[in-house]
Amino acid sequence: MGIDRIECEAIGKRYMYEWVIRDFDFTFRTGECYAIKGPNGSGKSTLLKILSGHATPSAGTIRFMSSGKSLPVSDIYNQITYTAPYIDLIEELTVKELLKLHDGLRSLDNPAEVHHCIESLPFKNMMGKKIGELSSGMKQRIKLILAIHTRTSIILLDEPGTNLDEEGKQWFENLLRPKLTDHIVIIASNEESDLNLTGPSLLVTDYKTKRNNIQSNG
Repeated sequence: MGIDRIECEAIGKRYMYEWVIRDFDFTFRTGECYAIKGPNGSGKSTLLKILSGHATPSAGTIRFMSSGKSLPVSDIYNQITYTAPYIDLIEELTVKELLKLHDGLRSLDNPAEVHHCIESLPFKNMMGKKIGELSSGMKQRIKLILAIHTRTSIILLDEPGTNLDEEGKQWFENLLRPKLTDHIVIIASNEESDLNLTGPSLLVTDYKTKRNNIQSNG
């Protein structure tokens, strides 16, 4: 049973006495690709961590909904993929071993397509290469493939264009585009090139500001 809505009600997060996010009210829905924007330190990554379950809000309520019913926390993990520059891959594994490990923990939506996608990358014998032998750009592509091609309802991407050149950013858009109609996709970034596929844009303002500005791209 997939998640079709994330309801955030007065979400807040503070570290010690400083509020990073405060009074965040918004509903994310299937079939939309959202942009989360804001200056460094304003709470973009913190919000993604809350949405992924990696961080607990200090205030407010977050509900993951499926066909009008709130899902228990135990059902949330398998519905979300999340990647960010600070999330590392296991460098001692080969790409093939990493795929096998990942698929054992979180099912890939189409293993054959994932293999083809990796073998099509501009690097020979990718499947047999150790992660530690890959460039930062190739590691980022592997992370994006795993995040986008895992069988989930929600895709969370923090600065997906990190370490990608212009060709790599176009590749990323082509990889993500087929998922936009039946997933909740949320991208946190200040790079406009990361946000070409997004619709609604949320500006997470300075942590001392309680108001969130919601705009529309295009």
